[in-house]
Amino acid sequence: VEDVFDYLADFSTTAEWDPGVVEAKRLDKGPLRVGSRFEVLVAFYGSRSRFTYETTAFERPNRFRVVGTNGLVTSDDDVTVTPV
Repeated sequence: VEDVFDYLADFSTTAEWDPGVVEAKRLDKGPLRVGSRFEVLVAFYGSRSRFTYETTAFERPNRFRVVGTNGLVTSDDDVTVTPV
């Protein structure tokens, strides 16, 4: 659970697991936490939009939330990781 959480919560990995993401990078350094920021380029219906995401909740190893915006659209992703 911890490894999966760490991988997903690092939103710079989204291009590896989300087919709609063209590229992603982290905008800050240090441990992941509330306030961590990411830049994500998304392909959607033939166009591309760049979003800035910020971690707004970080409850390792079970839940994180990131909110992204590009000035026109807001994306709110609340992710829960549980063992199966």
